[in-house]
Amino acid sequence: MGLNGLRPRCSTKMFYVYILKTDKDTLYTGQTNNLEARLRIHRNGKGSKYIRTFKYFELVYAEKALTLSLALKREREIKAWPRVKKLELVKRAVETLADSELSNQCFCRKYIQHKSKEAKISK
Repeated sequence: MGLNGLRPRCSTKMFYVYILKTDKDTLYTGQTNNLEARLRIHRNGKGSKYIRTFKYFELVYAEKALTLSLALKREREIKAWPRVKKLELVKRAVETLADSELSNQCFCRKYIQHKSKEAKISK
């Protein structure tokens, strides 16, 4: 509790803009406030309709944003880019991470997510 019994107004909520690469070598850009949960949702076939059409995907890029507004703005910006520019962003992130510790601004993890046969059958 803060001054006068009120809770401090600082929030630790973080937002993420991410890029997925599919088995057909296409890129998908999205945003979320919980990256791990969003990847599980995509993996279970409950996420975007676009990603549901692929056998697997991998997370190739993610960056943090302090607010939802900034995450949405950045998502729109990246979605408007040509594929080559998105791939350059991914490449720079991988190179940066190879040279240093995990930064607070950007991280790149690879998850190969296979949709289960059960998820397809239950539709």
